[in-house]
Amino acid sequence: MIVLCTNALLWLDLGDARLGRRAREIADQALDDDELWISAISFCEVAALVVFGSLALRLPTARWRRELLDRGLLEQPVDGEVAIRAVELRDFHKEPVVVIDIARRAQDDADTQVTPDDIRAFEAQHGPVPAGACVAMRSGWDRHLKEARYRNADEKGAMHFPGFHVEASRLLRERDAAGIAVDTLSLDFGASPDFATHYDWLPSGRWGLECVANLGELPATGATLVLGGPKIVGSTGGRSRVLALL
Repeated sequence: MIVLCTNALLWLDLGDARLGRRAREIADQALDDDELWISAISFCEVAALVVFGSLALRLPTARWRRELLDRGLLEQPVDGEVAIRAVELRDFHKEPVVVIDIARRAQDDADTQVTPDDIRAFEAQHGPVPAGACVAMRSGWDRHLKEARYRNADEKGAMHFPGFHVEASRLLRERDAAGIAVDTLSLDFGASPDFATHYDWLPSGRWGLECVANLGELPATGATLVLGGPKIVGSTGGRSRVLALL
């Protein structure tokens, strides 16, 4: 069973290079096997993007959805049971946040990653990563937000930007961190062939934040992160309102 996020659905349908070749092969095979799913919430997000002029589809939204379902995409509905369970989800609304700064390294190496050595060096200077913390990677990449360099795709469509190494993910699970955050497009570095960090981190019941702004304004320790987002059981992601209290 493969559940697409909203971006992956759009990239798959539009043939966008941001969905890598291997990911596209996996999605196509899942579609052939009747194992490719999308949350109904994703269609809500797409409809909103169209209404507000941020997205143009090749068909009216309702016809576009029906065509995808007719091709074999499976839709996970949001029913009463899901609504009740969503209200009962445990809170992830207020976390200590620590910031690991790799901005200087990222200037010279777009494919650099947060590694276990970075975490241990941080702890040697600032003390242990607190249980329940959000560990944020500051690469300085948000300064490229309105530029093509934010995606930093090469001639073959592969993207190049920093992220968390899967071994760092494993170490932070040992530290009992609750979340990780990046100022780039993905928890994994851009050129990742397998999204190893996603597959290690998220199935453990933890969460990740991508495209986070203003991490450079936070101290290494001492801030508290307040997260607001829709609590939707079965969804793969969504927009969040992220505040830091100093």
